Formats: sequence, structure tokens, C-alpha cells
Amino acid sequence: MAWITDSLRGAIEAVGRLNPFTRAGLGGSTALPGIFTHQLAIAAYMASGMMKKVISIPAEDRVREWRDWQADAKAIEAIEAEERRLSLQAKVQEAENLRGIGGGALIIITAGDHASELKPDQVRKGGIVAVNVVSRWQITGKDWIKDLASPRYGEPTMWEMQGDKGDQVRIHPSRVICFRGARLPAGSAVADDEAFWGDSRLLRVYTEVTRSDETQAWFAALVRKAKLLRIGIPDLDSRDPEQLNKRIEVIALGESSLNATVYRSSGGQDDAGETITDYQVTWAGIPAMMDAFDQRVSAVSDIPFTRLLGRSPAGMNATGQHDMDNWNKAVVSGQKLETRPCLEQLDPFLIRSAGADPAKVTWKFAPLSVPTEKEEADTFNVTMDAVTKLQATGAIPDEAFAKGLQNLMTEREYIPGLDQALADIPENERFGLNPDDDGTGDDPSKLQAGKEGDPASAGGGTNVPARRAVNDGGVPTGSSPFEDGNKHHWGRGARGGQFKSGPGGGGSPGDYVGRAIGGGRGQKQRPVGDVSPSAARLVKQRTGIDIAGKELRLDHSGIAHAWKNHGPEGKVHGAKALTKGDLVRAATGLNQATDVRPAKSRGMNGPRFEATYTNRRGTMTVIYETSSKAVYPMNAWWVK
Repeated sequence: MAWITDSLRGAIEAVGRLNPFTRAGLGGSTALPGIFTHQLAIAAYMASGMMKKVISIPAEDRVREWRDWQADAKAIEAIEAEERRLSLQAKVQEAENLRGIGGGALIIITAGDHASELKPDQVRKGGIVAVNVVSRWQITGKDWIKDLASPRYGEPTMWEMQGDKGDQVRIHPSRVICFRGARLPAGSAVADDEAFWGDSRLLRVYTEVTRSDETQAWFAALVRKAKLLRIGIPDLDSRDPEQLNKRIEVIALGESSLNATVYRSSGGQDDAGETITDYQVTWAGIPAMMDAFDQRVSAVSDIPFTRLLGRSPAGMNATGQHDMDNWNKAVVSGQKLETRPCLEQLDPFLIRSAGADPAKVTWKFAPLSVPTEKEEADTFNVTMDAVTKLQATGAIPDEAFAKGLQNLMTEREYIPGLDQALADIPENERFGLNPDDDGTGDDPSKLQAGKEGDPASAGGGTNVPARRAVNDGGVPTGSSPFEDGNKHHWGRGARGGQFKSGPGGGGSPGDYVGRAIGGGRGQKQRPVGDVSPSAARLVKQRTGIDIAGKELRLDHSGIAHAWKNHGPEGKVHGAKALTKGDLVRAATGLNQATDVRPAKSRGMNGPRFEATYTNRRGTMTVIYETSSKAVYPMNAWWVK
């Protein structure tokens, strides 16, 4: 029976060499050397799907949405075309992958000697021939700088790379953009090149990734083992080998042909018979244990479990949004601290190669998450509120403000086709400029001189562009109440620009205001325009008051009240004292209102409301009263 014992021993030893639970490759040490070779790094990366995800996910997310350029449209188009020509986005992702494995670099290829320094002003349009990616093991640093006073301490004075003919090609450091890992602690006993390239993500996560892979391998081995049959044969060691083989063959044939197991059952108390059982595995707790190893990988790699494993979050009311928000913050941090410095080394050459001026170009990384329609609407509302407040400061000239706002609307694509539509409009109309502006400024008395433009109908009597809806039905910007084509024509006298006809007495709007604040007898209201449809809609939405189709008028008592309280000799509750021109503009300012709200009191002739509008002098609040046919200001002041 020695042959049976020896055969069993030999079989067990042979199986032991194949057992996944005892193989040195899985059960041995999981540590890599602290500093490893190119072959070890690539082998560790290629051998594990989990390792590939840990390395590639940060690299992919850093460049996934790429970057948004801030420049004029032609420059942006040229730069983006240059990036596509050079396949820059994909190559930066490849370099970021190499950063995670151990280090990599972008090499700027231009005409000429690569050993010479490359300066940005040497690059002309199309001057960059290519941008290529190499790993840290393909280039070798020479003559490392040891001078502590040098800003390039710890860097090489020259790089070398093996050429296609086997010779060493010298490359100046200005042409090499290195994607390095985290810095090693100062004083680490490593070579210059190892200290330069730093620590790698692969080395940091290797142990935990290997343990996770081992756990998966062990679980797979358990699944295979669970399919094994256990055959118990009485007196196995005394059986004839030929008889034993035939018996096992019959059992296997029964399972194969009959889908059943045929065996000899017990024949009595003294006959145990054969027994056939399945291998029993207790599965409870195994998935949780596997998750524990994967969560450890997630923790060490700083990648959320839901992102790393592609699984939905667990737990009641869990959405995973918090994890993704934290991950996005980590990606943004990596973009800021690692990716952006590398791109900023390249951009002076890239932008010139695109034919643009680097001094007029800026950029930022595009947002990582795509907002929902509701989030986009909320963002739009918040942005417009901020724009309104910024405009109210009066710190930005109106033409520059209009250009910036139009660029904002175009870049964010709030209105599709806006850029082309604006390009078809003359510049003085596009940016809200009034070609007929007489430049009379804020002094109402100047309305009687020159072209006699009316501040009330020209956006408030200043050279501030009047902002109005294109389809507004009010008095057109630049049309004066004194022009014959205006239905509010006041009539022109023969004496030096004086006026004698029209309701409420003769003279200009400035004359009307002068009589009101001078304590003269009461005057009838004077029309200066119509309520625009956009202003009527805004008032209706905010207050419920319907002013559609009504006239805008000057009111004697309202002007006197505002001047008394907020003029130069009044209490001046506002930011500054009112001028006569301000009182004229208070009437027509409603058509430029940016905010409307109900007033605290009701007027004698109808309901009142408050409105705020902005011009280059600042932001003014006006209390308007309504009647059956008109809207007119009863008080006004500059907002502090």
C-alpha cells in the first residue's frame, strides 16, 4: 500500500504548488523596493486593473473638461486649433499618467538645435513642430545643480535622450516640461534623479492594491473550490487500483450522462458504503471583507469608493454627492498645484505658435461637473444679480461694461447665436452708444443750447448708454420731446430756444424743474415719454400694478418734494445731493429700472411703487405714483 501513500503525498505536494493560498506570488511580501526600476513600475501598473484605475482616474479627471480661454474670439479659435493640432489634451493626460507611475515629461519640438535654450519670443506662428511625451526613464539629467543660491537647485543643466540612431541627443531644460511626483523628504539618501522625480502615486498605493487583488484571487479560488465533489470510499487504501479507477469512472459517467451521482449506499451497520458531498463554503461576511480591502485602497489613493469601484453609494438617503464634491475639490487642488504649473511653462510657446499675444490671453480650468437645467437657471439668476450690483457701483464705464457683459453671455452660451447676431450690429448700437448724443451732460440748462437733446429721453441726460429693450415702445433713445416727430412735442418758440406752447406752461424740462423748485405756482404735469413694455412687465410682475401704455410725466409737487428733502440744501439722505438734471431723469429712469418693489404708502391719485435704476452717476431710487393715464416721480434720492 506504499504506492497509494506515496501517490497521495505526491499529489498533495503537486497541488500545494498550485494552491493560490500558498503561492509566494500572493502570500509573500507585498512591498516593492522604495525606489524601483522602470521594469518594476510598468509591470506593477500593467498587472493590475485596480492599479490602472488608481493611476488613470486622477489623470483623466484633471484634463477631462480641459480649460476655458479668455481672449478675443479669433485668438481663442487660433489657440484651440493649435491645441488640437498638437493633440495637447491627450498628451497632457499621458504625462499625468506617467506622473502617477513615476514621472514623465513633455518635450517641445521646434526647428533648430534642441541643445540650445528656447525662449518664447523665438517662437513664431506654427513654430512648435510637436509636443511629445516621454517617461522619466527615457531621459537622463546631466550635471545636477548643487548651488543652494540657484533657483534651479536640484535640477539638471542638460537632459540627454537616446536618439533613433543610438546616439545621445542633448535637450535644453527650457524645452522639457517635467511632470513630477510629490517631493521626497529633505535629506533622503537617494540619487539626484530620484530626488528630482519624487514620490509616485503607484508606490504609495502598491501595497493596498496588491492586498485587494489577493483578496479577489482568494475569493475566486473559493468559488472554484465550492464546485468540488468530496467522494468518500471505505477502505480506500486497500482497494485494487484498477478497481478503484473503474469505480471513479462510473461515478463521473453518471454525473456526465445522467446529471446524477451514482454511488453505493450503506448496506447496513457494518457496511458504511460510499459518501459523496459538496464542499461547503460559508459565504456570509465575505463581500464585506472584500469591500474593506477596496475601501482601504480608496482611502490611500484619495479616490471616493463610488468613483473608484463605479458603485452606487450605500446607506439610507445616500446620493454620493458629498463624496463627489470632495473628489472634485481634490482634482481642482491637483490641477492648481501640479497640472497648471506645467501648462504655464508651455503656454508662452503655445500661444505664440497659435499667432496670439500672451499678454492678452488668460485661462482657467473648465468646471468638472455638468450642471442640471435647474442649476443652470439658478446660476444665471445669481450671475445677473451680481451683474446688476456691479453696474450699480458705477465703477466700470458703460461701454466697457456692455462689452464685458456681452462676452459673458457669449462664453456661457446663455443665448445661442448671440455672438453672430451682435457682430451684425453697428458698434455704436451694439454697445449702447447714442450716435446723436449731444454731450450736454447733467446740466438741464444746456438742453436749450446746440441740438437741445433732452436728458429725459436720452437715457437720463448723460453720455451714459441707455439700456432698453429693442422692442420697447417708449420714446426712442435720442429723440427729444422738442422734435416734431415726437407726440410729446412741446413747441418751439422764436426766441433763442425758448418754448411757449404745450401743457403746463412754456420752456424746457429744465425750466419746468426750475419753476418747481423755485416755489412758483403749481404747474400741470409735463409728458416726457411713454412707459416701455419691458418696464411695464417688470412693474406688473413685482407689484401687480398695471402701467402699460401710460405716459411718463414730470410732476410739480413731486419735484419740489424731492428737491426739498434730497437737494443741496435738503437733508440729503442719499449718497449725494440731487441736481436739476437728476430730477428730469427721475421720470424717464423707470424704463431703465433694474429693481421694482411696492411702496409703503398709497398716492392721492393711485398706487405707488419704488424703482431703482443706474447710470454713470450712480444708483437712484425713485418713488413713482400712478394715475389713470400717467406715471410720475414723487420722490428720489441717490443710493448710498
